[in-house]
Amino acid sequence: MLKYLFVLSFFLLYVKCEDVTSDEKWDNFKIKWTKPGEKPAGFLNQPKTKSEAEEKNWRQVSNKRGCSRNPKYPGFHFIPPKENPEFTLIYDINGFIAGMQSLVSKTADMSHYDFKTSDWYDEDEIEGDAVFLATVYFIKRELICSPGRSQEVFEDQGVGNILWLQKKDGTFLKAPLEMDAADEGCFWKRHKCFFNMGTHYLNLDYGNNDFDCRKGAPLQLLYIDNNLNGFVWQHIAPLPMNEKNWELTTPQSVQISLRDPASCITELAKKEIPRTMHVFFRDYQISMPKCTKLNEKDLPTSCKDSEESDENNGTDQGNTEESDENNEINDSEESDENSGTGQSISVGIMSALACLVIYNI
Repeated sequence: MLKYLFVLSFFLLYVKCEDVTSDEKWDNFKIKWTKPGEKPAGFLNQPKTKSEAEEKNWRQVSNKRGCSRNPKYPGFHFIPPKENPEFTLIYDINGFIAGMQSLVSKTADMSHYDFKTSDWYDEDEIEGDAVFLATVYFIKRELICSPGRSQEVFEDQGVGNILWLQKKDGTFLKAPLEMDAADEGCFWKRHKCFFNMGTHYLNLDYGNNDFDCRKGAPLQLLYIDNNLNGFVWQHIAPLPMNEKNWELTTPQSVQISLRDPASCITELAKKEIPRTMHVFFRDYQISMPKCTKLNEKDLPTSCKDSEESDENNGTDQGNTEESDENNEINDSEESDENSGTGQSISVGIMSALACLVIYNI
């Protein structure tokens, strides 16, 4: 009996220590939500590989980027062929999609948010344009330059298997991959589901008029059928809309996506200051009747303020430069972790079962 408890305890500890990765294949990569029939239409496909980006005449951004000399932003970054692009896409050493950076041009009115002191933004220059940027990764950052993903892993996973927002101090805010996990934590709050979007989660409590719109996280999460379906970039700045893929925030858009929002959000929406951009990883289609039923469900009444669920989620990752230094040591381990969703848990189960057989428990 004691042997059984020991093996079980070891397995549970093993599972707890592993970073959770998605079991769902993220086979879409689209941006921008639009109403049916709206022109120009949204749900725009984005290049999942470096070669596809090059075929579309996207331009590579090299400063502080690449896979040599310990770059601040690892990977090969490409921007769409336009002035003041809205984002860069990040590709790994093998040319597969690995992440995304959302860009806020300093030419816009910066007075509505504390960009300079925010934990969520870095300052940079893209093609001569001074920007604040926020970075998310779809695979573990330390895998981008070595060993990267293989063709087989890319075909199995699609866009990736995690959504991690990097903070200024090098740690990460890790998005829960299931609604149930988001509900259990204290950082994310369930808001509304809407047609062809999914259920929105924000770091925004209900009716919290003390909420400071100048400091909020630049990310919303989207879920369909309990699984992470994508996310929404949100920036408190009136970025240009002409020939851009930003979505305008209005009182109506706030009403359809948020529950009892803070008064500062309502005021910003009246002035049409915030900009958003929906990013979809999987099939985005969900009907309004289904959303209505989801919106009628009871909201969570309690939460667990733990490392896996709160704002400090990911602080165990440490400084990202240290991760780069340890790449060679961890390459084989990390490659195995990333090569199959749920593989680590399967190995843990098999190990536990083997122990049970060996010791005749």
